[in-house]
Amino acid sequence: MHQSELVKEMMGKVVATKSAINYAYQNGSFALFCYGNEVLREKMLEPWFTRGLAQRTTSKAKTKYLQECFLACSAEDNNCPFILSNLMFPLLANKGNRQK
Repeated sequence: MHQSELVKEMMGKVVATKSAINYAYQNGSFALFCYGNEVLREKMLEPWFTRGLAQRTTSKAKTKYLQECFLACSAEDNNCPFILSNLMFPLLANKGNRQK
């Protein structure tokens, strides 16, 4: 069941705007960390997200893309840049530190 735009907007207001921006920034930093590691990039990030990030050539453009993606993120829209089913401690603790 999809939520109406009004319900999504109301749910989005539960967190203060500055907090939402802070969360987006922190998630973006983690996404960049994953993007910089070949194993984590493949296992943790959605292909559409990595393609979009690769298309941005400047740091400012990448930051803007990250903010937009994470602020728009919604379970209803299935648009999370992370592959949440792969967000597991063993992957991050072990394989994430090894390069192929």
